[in-house]
Amino acid sequence: MHEVLLERAAERDLKALARTVYDRVVSHLKALSHNPRPAGCKKITGSCSDWRIRIGDYRVIYEIDDRAKVVKVMRIRHRLLTCPLMAASRGPSRNPANQVKFLVDANFPPRLCVWLRSQRHEAEHFFDRNLLTATDTEIWERGRLESLVIFSRDTDFYDRALLYGAPPQIVHVAVGNCSNARLFSVLTSEWDDIEQALVSGCRLISITLEKMEVFA
Repeated sequence: MHEVLLERAAERDLKALARTVYDRVVSHLKALSHNPRPAGCKKITGSCSDWRIRIGDYRVIYEIDDRAKVVKVMRIRHRLLTCPLMAASRGPSRNPANQVKFLVDANFPPRLCVWLRSQRHEAEHFFDRNLLTATDTEIWERGRLESLVIFSRDTDFYDRALLYGAPPQIVHVAVGNCSNARLFSVLTSEWDDIEQALVSGCRLISITLEKMEVFA
């Protein structure tokens, strides 16, 4: 039998649920103690210990430590994130499977490109483009000319996106010095909403361990 623990972000997610949804989610969380890999659960790509289950319109992202007999719940999120941008698209939609092209900052591992490709997107690392010594201005201009989505931890790209808008679009990930497994877990929990925001034409997506913000 496993002990089920909730991280702070998951506690906040749980408290924000409507009572009827709350009771249903709690019931499923308790059931994880007896069976942490229930029917319908999915292992998160790029991780050895992180899993996802769906409870109606909600997703629960959690980590299993069989040795310690612990299930750690990281997020409980609705499958669609409500934000102003989703209500009105800023132009024609595009097919993310065919048209989103990511350029991944040197601060992220090349395997992130592999993960992004597994989501049916194109992705290249700074290393692949010989951009490891390029300036932020040169990278921004490359992204602008090719209408790329720059995946970065660099606050300079965050500031430029707010100031100049798209293209390029920026996905700014500020999750500290977390493990690759945790990085992929955070991205997986938010991925549907990230794709929808990019398709809608947003200039900037900011992701932390606590929340995701979309800037039109």
